[in-house]
Amino acid sequence: MEGENFQVKLDNIPFKRLSEEDNKSISKTLSEEKIKEAIWDYEGSKSVGPDGYNFEFIKFKWDIIKSDFIRQSRTLRILYLGLRV
Repeated sequence: MEGENFQVKLDNIPFKRLSEEDNKSISKTLSEEKIKEAIWDYEGSKSVGPDGYNFEFIKFKWDIIKSDFIRQSRTLRILYLGLRV
């Protein structure tokens, strides 16, 4: 089906397709440096989510939590880009 223009349907519900640009964006892996840079750009008292952990905490414990935080950031980015289509 390469090169064909088709639309996936499930129970006659049409699904949108990713643009080539979004597809390339999803395929890129966020670097640790980019993720850390984004975190350090946020004000320390801002909270990432409902758990109450703010950026000050994340920065303070970065060496301990960075591998988990990076993995989750990459996963959430792919989900976000995939769902916003």
